[in-house]
Amino acid sequence: MTYVSCFYHAFAGAEQAETAANRICKVLGVNQENEKLMEEYERLASELLEWIRRTTPWLENRTPEKTMAEMQRKLEDFRDYRRQHKPPKVQEKCQLEINFNTLQTKLRISNRPAFMPSEGKMVSDIASAWQGLEQAEKGFEEWLLTEIQRLERLDHLAEKFHQKATNHENWASGKELILIQKDYETATLTEVRALLRKHEAFESDLAAHQDRVEQIAAIAQELNELDYHDIASINQRCQSICDLWDKLGTLTQKRREALEVRWPFKSNLAAGD
Repeated sequence: MTYVSCFYHAFAGAEQAETAANRICKVLGVNQENEKLMEEYERLASELLEWIRRTTPWLENRTPEKTMAEMQRKLEDFRDYRRQHKPPKVQEKCQLEINFNTLQTKLRISNRPAFMPSEGKMVSDIASAWQGLEQAEKGFEEWLLTEIQRLERLDHLAEKFHQKATNHENWASGKELILIQKDYETATLTEVRALLRKHEAFESDLAAHQDRVEQIAAIAQELNELDYHDIASINQRCQSICDLWDKLGTLTQKRREALEVRWPFKSNLAAGD
């Protein structure tokens, strides 16, 4: 009985030691898993905050481009950001929150203190940074669409300007040569009378084009105010049209005076005689 009693106490002590050892191993395993989750949280938080820090200034940049092609490239870059770059970061943010909540639950069950991330890496810090990112993203998208609409209007105005300018230049082509002719010097009275009537018709035509020239100048002015990228060529063409218009006006007046000198019966001409 004495031997049996000794064996019983010996084996009972060994079983308790093994149980204690298993418990210690389990606690160590839980602690290691918790530390791994902490490290993973810190890593994900640092990477996500760094990406937000690098991306937000790009979304806050409101420097307009000069041409539609350049703005379209910006729009494509923004769409790539939406389709390719942002979705993985959304998943990382969700995983970060899951890891944080899982870790806090494990620590609470183990009667361990709650996990406190490094300064600036709290879930609330990340949520605040993410909110700033999305606000910048929304503003950037609205700005892009507004700029594209502005450039579309500019391109439309520029096309309208060139169309009107071309029409006017086609009309004005050769008019200067006609006005400087001195065909009246050797003309008979009948011929002078015909030249005067022809000149009056030209004067009416010239007056009708006054509004067209003013429209061309108004479109050029609007393009200047809207900062059109090729405004230099617009201004140069507009100035050429205005200079030629002034010249045609001066030559028209001079030709009328010269013809009237050759025709002494102004009242009769006006009356249709």
